[in-house]
Amino acid sequence: MTKQPNLLSRLWGWLTSSSKRTSKSKNPDLYALSDIEIAEELGLRKEAARLGEAGLPAPNETQLSGVEAQIVHRIERARLDYVDWANIRIQILSDDISRLDAQPLINRARQADEEFSRTASALLDERETHIRSLARAAEQRDIELTEFKQRNRLNRDAHCPTGTGLFFRFALLLLLIFVEGIANAFFFAQGIATGLIGGFLTATSLAFLNVTAAFLQGRYTVPFLLHSHPVLKLFGVVACIVASCLLLTIGLGISHFREALSVDAENAAQLAVATLKVSPFALQDVMSWVLLGVSFLFAIIALFDGLFLTDTYPFYGSKTKRYIKAKFEFEEELGDLRQELNDLKEFFLKQLNDDIVQIQRILTQRESLIQTKDGSRARLATALQDAEHCMRSLLALFRQENQLHRKGLPPPPSFASLPDLKRLPTPDFDVAADRRSLESQQRAADELTSRLETIRASIQTAFNREFDKLKPLGTHVQHNQNPTAAEVTA
Repeated sequence: MTKQPNLLSRLWGWLTSSSKRTSKSKNPDLYALSDIEIAEELGLRKEAARLGEAGLPAPNETQLSGVEAQIVHRIERARLDYVDWANIRIQILSDDISRLDAQPLINRARQADEEFSRTASALLDERETHIRSLARAAEQRDIELTEFKQRNRLNRDAHCPTGTGLFFRFALLLLLIFVEGIANAFFFAQGIATGLIGGFLTATSLAFLNVTAAFLQGRYTVPFLLHSHPVLKLFGVVACIVASCLLLTIGLGISHFREALSVDAENAAQLAVATLKVSPFALQDVMSWVLLGVSFLFAIIALFDGLFLTDTYPFYGSKTKRYIKAKFEFEEELGDLRQELNDLKEFFLKQLNDDIVQIQRILTQRESLIQTKDGSRARLATALQDAEHCMRSLLALFRQENQLHRKGLPPPPSFASLPDLKRLPTPDFDVAADRRSLESQQRAADELTSRLETIRASIQTAFNREFDKLKPLGTHVQHNQNPTAAEVTA
């Protein structure tokens, strides 16, 4: 009954130790050997005492006993694990060292100025055709504008309102319609059944007709009065007369319409047209004359609003705007290209600085890995020595305990010597090639550092050279006024 539990415990211990050995073989490490733990694991003292009391090993035994063989096997297994650890560690460290290669970054940093010059030239070649076409368009508009000024003897720049000015003028046009509508509503309120509201709607519609007609005359016909060409100036005189007659006719028509409302509201429009044809100035009511004056006043204001919507000289404003727009498109594209060129320069300079930092980091890490690889040799040697010392300690413990219980029997000759451990293959910890490679890259990095300012200066020189290529493009459109974003919007 006592043997069965002992057998089961040994079987369980064997299964447990087997599991541990499998784990260690899959992931070997320099685990420490403890002679105390191994002695307890093997039941060394009890086994030594039991064998000693039985007179074992025999006094003439020259071979190791079973317990001693277990000790040696346990130590040999650990030594093999240590060698496996060394081989795997060498492979991992060698792979890490080979991956930490600074040479590609060093080569890229060396050629940063040449690469920038190629990239910048390619960028200019790609965009130059489009920019030159914009420059030619702006130059053509400039020539047209210059010839127009010379032909019309204009010695001043065109006065084109900005976006804010345009907004103000159109806002004034709407304000005139609204204010005239309110003012005239009181005149129409008496003749309309709907009263003031109906009068306002009718007056606003007529005010829109009055103000819009005056505005269009001021915008498109009256400016010819200022033209230098005699025929066109005559056309302008005729246009002014026509515009005055048109505005007066519209004002009289509005006044006759008001009087017709008081006579026949249903046929007021027909009656107003009939009376306007027969006797245009035969207004019966003083308020109708006042309405005529108000309408004509607002028409004159609207006419001048349209006149100053752009330059007062015919076609001068439109030609100037076309030139300004073409010049703005050209200079905007040219400015974008200059900014892209500057951004490209900043990118290469930043990349150069980042490469320098990365190179030093790689070299530092590589040096650390080489030192770790070189130090692993000493770690392995120390572990193997510790394993041998542990074996000696365990054998000494077993033999001393065994001799205490041999009852006077002499120890066997095997107790007088230590077994020879197996000769293990020595892993290759040589780091000479790694150090030569590191030294070569370090020299290249030092040489790069010494040339760093020269490379930066070369990048700046290449930038200036490519930037100077853009300057002649900007000389095409410098004869007339400079465009602004607001003017282009106008």
